[in-house]
Amino acid sequence: MIPPEYEGELGKLKDETEVIDFAERIGIHSAIVVGRLQHDHLIDPSWMNSLKVSLDFQGIE
Repeated sequence: MIPPEYEGELGKLKDETEVIDFAERIGIHSAIVVGRLQHDHLIDPSWMNSLKVSLDFQGIE
């Protein structure tokens, strides 16, 4: 979900403010950026989870 032209910037994101600013600049939710950073092992899986949003699909059919 992160366009290839922005992938080179991922390793430079070091704190929540930088992640939020980056996400806003490219037009995606900060949780997507955090998930990508965690998936690519650029940050620890326990870092920046406060930027993620929980969804509840209970009762949806």
